[in-house]
Amino acid sequence: MSDFQKVLNKLLQGHRLKEPFTCADTDKSYRDDLTSRFDNFLERIDKFKDQGVVEKFFFNNKAEMRQVCEQVINVLDEYLTGSAGRAYSKIENLFELPIVGNNLNYLVHGMGSYSKSDKSLYRVRYSDSDLRDRKDLFHIPFEMRHRVGTQRYSIAGLPCLYLGSSLYVCWQEMGKPDLNKLYLSRFKVNQDNKVLNFAYSLETLKHTGLEEFFIWDEDKNDTNLNIAHIVFFPLLMACSYNRAHENASFHAEYVIPNLLLQWISKEKSKVSGISYNSTKTKQLRNNKVGVNFVFPPNTNSIISKKFCPDLSSSFHLTKPVSWQILDTINRPLRAQNNDFSVGNDLEEGFVKNYQMTKFFEFEQLLYRSFKVDVVDA
Repeated sequence: MSDFQKVLNKLLQGHRLKEPFTCADTDKSYRDDLTSRFDNFLERIDKFKDQGVVEKFFFNNKAEMRQVCEQVINVLDEYLTGSAGRAYSKIENLFELPIVGNNLNYLVHGMGSYSKSDKSLYRVRYSDSDLRDRKDLFHIPFEMRHRVGTQRYSIAGLPCLYLGSSLYVCWQEMGKPDLNKLYLSRFKVNQDNKVLNFAYSLETLKHTGLEEFFIWDEDKNDTNLNIAHIVFFPLLMACSYNRAHENASFHAEYVIPNLLLQWISKEKSKVSGISYNSTKTKQLRNNKVGVNFVFPPNTNSIISKKFCPDLSSSFHLTKPVSWQILDTINRPLRAQNNDFSVGNDLEEGFVKNYQMTKFFEFEQLLYRSFKVDVVDA
């Protein structure tokens, strides 16, 4: 067993650091629950020994990891006490910590693999009326910013481009609406934008067949990358909570990811977006089918343009196609797989056998039969 896997075993003893993160105790706030999990995380690191490359790094940087956790809580406290500006300043301070800044690049991945292969991203929209133009499946136009609601990674009033690694995760993120009123579009990456990879958990890092769970092509045994995963884990934890109050107007669980996206928007020369796991079902957290992407626009274009020119040049997309239309296309029968098994968990079986679903089949149709092109900004 590698040094990194031994470190993961020590961190994952018990359940406190295992996703999904939910504040199940009605008497405990998101802040209290996050602080408790941070304490658990730091207690485990305090027990690390001076052995192995990864474990030795954290043995020598216990105080720095404590500072990371404290800074995340400080960010949250500033925001919850009405000081949004000071909260953002502390996010900037967090990235200025040497242990964070020195490890950032290891979690920033280029999108080049999407521009050089048949990989695609997707966007889905629910509509009672017919959608015909590419602009209908791009980000919300700037003059319609009033439609931008609260999401995990969002900036109030700023339209961002949200994409998914599969049609299925897009549908899940929308709350599983009526399939017959869905319009689908395939996105092709046209530029090698940089993305902060938050599409991981300690559990996925423990899997041996990592190629099944990660969308990136780099060597997942790289020591620097392994260290970076753990350095950024407190920030990832703060961004990975389910909402405690589904229909509330304000979600404390969204404060940190919202501020992180603001930092991304300001630091576009370093990183253009964030990839992150879906929290809709536990099965999607451990599979490349369940990865979301968010790309904020270049704010310099907001006043004079309808869409962000940078995003328009970065992605080509198909015209919207309705689910109903795709379902009428005469297709070869899918190969029968005698190993298809749902068992006791329908969603787990669905994700495991994703290539036998209509979602996957329609992804292939969009790839083979529909042309991608640019949206005129």
